[in-house]
Amino acid sequence: QMMTFPIYGAKPTPAVIMDAFGNSELLECEDALTFEKEIRAKAVAMGGMISSAEHGMSGELVKRSAIPHTISFAVELGRLLRGHGGVIDAIQDDLFKLFAESDYGVIKHLFTGKVVDSERKIIGGYDVGTATLQGFGSTGSGGSNGARDNAETKMELLIKNEYLVAKIGDRVVASVPDLICVVEQETSRSLNAERMRYGQRVAVYGIGCTHHYRTPEALAVTEPRAFGFDLDYVPLEKISID
Repeated sequence: QMMTFPIYGAKPTPAVIMDAFGNSELLECEDALTFEKEIRAKAVAMGGMISSAEHGMSGELVKRSAIPHTISFAVELGRLLRGHGGVIDAIQDDLFKLFAESDYGVIKHLFTGKVVDSERKIIGGYDVGTATLQGFGSTGSGGSNGARDNAETKMELLIKNEYLVAKIGDRVVASVPDLICVVEQETSRSLNAERMRYGQRVAVYGIGCTHHYRTPEALAVTEPRAFGFDLDYVPLEKISID
């Protein structure tokens, strides 16, 4: 229900799901919320991973609901990261330039530090938990994209499959539907919540979502309260982290 397709009118079913052994099922659901619950339960029952074909739609609806240029942007981003393969600080200017020319909003360097705690458990098919990062010194990325990353500062990441909320102390510095991205500081490789481990040195970035997720109908299913957090959504560009 958080994808732009159902938000802007596409029905998720009829849908077909298949596990790694070729077992398949046809799903018919009344709405996206029901489909989300059904497909998640099926995924758990079928070994934790399934493939699906869903959200059949007309070309007109694709044009209205799809976020443009995402595949070509992913190619360019991957080319930048794979071509570099070193410390993220070295390509930060190029990274910011790439996002400035994209359909996404502002990008901010939120934090640099070491993972000092990570705790997650499976609840209702979701990977739920928190991760705590400890700053280890300034990275020189000051100004509007600066980060609170000195040795006395900690960042907490709230997780529900993805990084949903980032806090420095008691202050929220980024939240869904804006993107919170964690990369290995020394390799520039992306790091999802499942692979986060104690001792990893990471950099955290906030990326403003596209306008598709700033509408009332989108925020109804993507803002922090939709995930059970007692927080109002504040757009990334309106949050000061310095």
